Amino acid sequence: MRAFRSESATLAVSAVLLLCSLANVLRATAFKVQAHEAVSMTTLSGLSTSANQALRRLLNGKDLADVAGWAHRVSDKYPDTARLHFMAQPTCPAKPIRLEDVELDSSFCKEKGNCLLEAITYFFFHLVDPDQNQVQQKDPEVMTTTNFVFPHGIKTTDADAVKYIINLIADMHEPLHLGSQDDNFGRNVVVQYNDGAQMRLTSFYNYIEGVLIDKTIKQRQYFWFSGWTHVNSIKGSYDSEKTLFATHKEKMFSRWTKENRVVLCNELYPQLRKTGKDARAAAKALGNANVDDFATAALSTFKSSDAVPLFEIDTAAEFALFEVLKKRILLAGARVAIVMNHILQVREKTDLGKLRQGSGVADVVDSVEPPLAVEDMSMVYLKNFLTNFAIFLVILLFFAYISRFYSSPPGHSPAHRGGAGALGGSPMTKLAAVGGTAGGGNRLEMSDMKDS
Repeated sequence: MRAFRSESATLAVSAVLLLCSLANVLRATAFKVQAHEAVSMTTLSGLSTSANQALRRLLNGKDLADVAGWAHRVSDKYPDTARLHFMAQPTCPAKPIRLEDVELDSSFCKEKGNCLLEAITYFFFHLVDPDQNQVQQKDPEVMTTTNFVFPHGIKTTDADAVKYIINLIADMHEPLHLGSQDDNFGRNVVVQYNDGAQMRLTSFYNYIEGVLIDKTIKQRQYFWFSGWTHVNSIKGSYDSEKTLFATHKEKMFSRWTKENRVVLCNELYPQLRKTGKDARAAAKALGNANVDDFATAALSTFKSSDAVPLFEIDTAAEFALFEVLKKRILLAGARVAIVMNHILQVREKTDLGKLRQGSGVADVVDSVEPPLAVEDMSMVYLKNFLTNFAIFLVILLFFAYISRFYSSPPGHSPAHRGGAGALGGSPMTKLAAVGGTAGGGNRLEMSDMKDS
């Protein structure tokens, strides 16, 4: 019986491991997971059922994760829209800043055209109260414009507005999008880091935007795919954010921007350690293979006679930066969910009607996932079959183990096999074998005496 249990347990564990391996294979087919997708997954966990259904209809059956990077693909095709993702602020001061002391600088928006905060407010009003985009807002906490012009003469739709809100609120929570033009939002800051095998150079902007996420996915898959992207991970903050947004609505966009500005100055830049070395010399020593295009572009912005400072991100700094980024991702996702739930509630209660499908930038696909070629379908079928078979095997072994365990007759104790005097009996049986009560013991002795 023990051998059967051990064998069943071993098979069950093997089947579970097989299932997990198959799941990893399926993930690996689309392994370039970006922070935007993590934000969208968090958002999905906070959407009401009605909001989720309405957004799926709007997006032709897709969910928010499918359109996570859409706005960046728009920028790739229409470069002038890139400014909507940034809002330049002065260089961070040497000392930490307090949230209550932060004043947002809108000069970048006036100089370059509409920017991050204006765009978020514009698209929000587009969906809940279009007339507000024609009114000069008197509240200084509401940063918007009555002259919002989408670049390239494109006229955006409801679906475009939804996708932009999803993307831009996420960008707001990547604090370097509120950086300074002095270092081009961190693009001109050269950093060195260890990729697990050797030192490499990149820009600070690319490290936060891409390297840190990619490195985490490769080295900590168990964490990245563990289901951490859920509003319950920050339930206390999520509940308080819902209350605040219900009261302040569009004013919260400015408050969130200020908060992320504080994070940039107090938590991101302080993690950079100046090495005292020249970045050009470091790049030459490491070789072209270990210096990416972002680092090369950063180096090219300096005069040949200038010394280029080199900063290092060590293991401790990397851990601290990821903890910051993880919280930003969760907060961004939770806040997008709050905003989307609010928008859909307003649409239901007013005469604005349902959100309208279609796109003013229809030549930009929602998702980068290419359609499967016919020859690839056989692999899809095989993977699906193996996954389902593994699940079936686990269930079958589990029920076989349970049924075998409970259907086996109870083992006979030595007391049953050897009578009352057997050693395996219960304490009471042993007592009865010795003589039971004291009276029983006396009768036994008298009987023996008579026979003798």
